[in-house]
Amino acid sequence: MLLLSLSLFFLLVALFKADPKVCTALYKVIDENCPANAVIQEILNDERPEPTKRESNWGIVDTDRLLISRSQAFEVGTGLGNRLFAVMSTFGIANKLNRQAIFPARHELCTWHCIEALWEISTLFPGLIPEKAIDVSARHTKNLYDELVINECCLYIDPFKRHFPIQQQQQTLRFYGSFIQSYKYFIDYQDEYEPILKSGLKAFAKLSASMAPIEVIDPGATRICLHTRRGGFTGDFHQASNPTFLRNTIQHFSKPKNRRNGIKKRQIKEFNVVKKSLFQTFFDLSHGRKKRESNDDVQFLLFGDDVDWLRSIEAEMKILNPNLHIVDQKGSPPVATWHFFSQYCDKVVITASSSTFGWWAAYFSQLGRPNVEVYYNKRFAKSAAYLTQQKDEDFFLPNWIPLDLENGNDKRK
Repeated sequence: MLLLSLSLFFLLVALFKADPKVCTALYKVIDENCPANAVIQEILNDERPEPTKRESNWGIVDTDRLLISRSQAFEVGTGLGNRLFAVMSTFGIANKLNRQAIFPARHELCTWHCIEALWEISTLFPGLIPEKAIDVSARHTKNLYDELVINECCLYIDPFKRHFPIQQQQQTLRFYGSFIQSYKYFIDYQDEYEPILKSGLKAFAKLSASMAPIEVIDPGATRICLHTRRGGFTGDFHQASNPTFLRNTIQHFSKPKNRRNGIKKRQIKEFNVVKKSLFQTFFDLSHGRKKRESNDDVQFLLFGDDVDWLRSIEAEMKILNPNLHIVDQKGSPPVATWHFFSQYCDKVVITASSSTFGWWAAYFSQLGRPNVEVYYNKRFAKSAAYLTQQKDEDFFLPNWIPLDLENGNDKRK
């Protein structure tokens, strides 16, 4: 190893003398287009460790090689969805590097937000952050240079290409991840972490069942759960849920309403409760038929952070499909909503696609239920800068389906 290190050192000196501009980012990012880096990567190709394969040992790597890990999702006041992504991706990256992830609880940048985030995840999902992974000593307190940095939000970045390869030999590697929101970081280890996630959800079974009254949940209908997000999303950055997309989504999934007169069924392309034909009204009354309040076999359940906004558009949406209900989440812990999605939703639509809370709701809906269909708003964000940090194939699971529906006047910036 000493001989390899010396050879690499002299190679770097020679390359730099030949061209001082060569690979100026060598110590920060491995540039695949840089000839020097290509040579270095080839020399150290045998040094890349294989991801460890363990049985039900999530978050623990049997090694003294550490990944001292920080995340912006912990150090600023973010929501549960962002924090869960940060934990899952950090452990996934550590596993790929064959290192033990360590969260330095006494780091000078680990403020009360950081402690709260670690406490919240550890409480809601016991075992997801092993005790071994939290360091409360004074060993990792200073804000030193981070050797592995991933700032892109919603792209998968190969961690081996984000630090100088020789650093892989260090016992301690300092890592900083911004929001690191890609399922590709952790999906290879789902056999290890999914039992922990399922166990955490079960604790909220009764609370989730109480969110929607029993008489609201139609046992004979296909339940379509629409997750909405407004708070913090109505500016020029994210794509917020809006009435136009909701209206188009409800029309898209509503089955054609059939005439129930025993003669011939025909499709009605537009349903308007105000302009119902006089003939149909007379026929229903003359046969003693009770007016049905839903389109056949489809029920919509609306979730969101702004219930007042949902109430303001409820009447408009019920014109399209009267079998539509708003689930009031006020007073319920967020995990209760995730549990609801994991038990009661047959189809899920993320109407504000960059919502990590909505992403996890969709993910949990498919835990043990692979037949659940997940859809998302094709328009991810308004900000062009934000879109450079996102790819659908890195953020959304392969079997999730984009809905390329009109978002009205809410144009992308």
